[in-house]
Amino acid sequence: MVSQLEKASALAISGPNTLVLKFPSTYNGEREYCSEATRLQRIEAVLLKLTGRGWKLRVETTTAPAVPQADSGPAPAPVENGMAKAQRLRDEAASIPLIKRAIELMGAEIKRVEDGFNETGEEGVKVAAPAGANEQTPVDEEG
Repeated sequence: MVSQLEKASALAISGPNTLVLKFPSTYNGEREYCSEATRLQRIEAVLLKLTGRGWKLRVETTTAPAVPQADSGPAPAPVENGMAKAQRLRDEAASIPLIKRAIELMGAEIKRVEDGFNETGEEGVKVAAPAGANEQTPVDEEG
């Protein structure tokens, strides 16, 4: 019976101790199922137990369109807070081979990753060599 009740699009108070359960016309079968006298009595008994008050339940059809159920489609993506985003960006940066190697060899730490870092998703990062790094330095063979 729960799956039929879930198809109701609205629940309204229609006077003292009277609830109206409204079903869109596309759910006529569910409306009829819930309208059956013994089922109405069971629902009213549950309402009494939950609220401590006696309720009269009325079932109606509405012309409003059906509201999509929660299980109809993919779940929305979770919202990422600032700390989670910062950690994700650090983890992504740490997976870049050059940075990973710097961490391994020199004990480097990632303190901050700016938004937009490595947006292209490239595996390698080009680093400009310091001035004069390409010049040949004579090697003292005597040691």
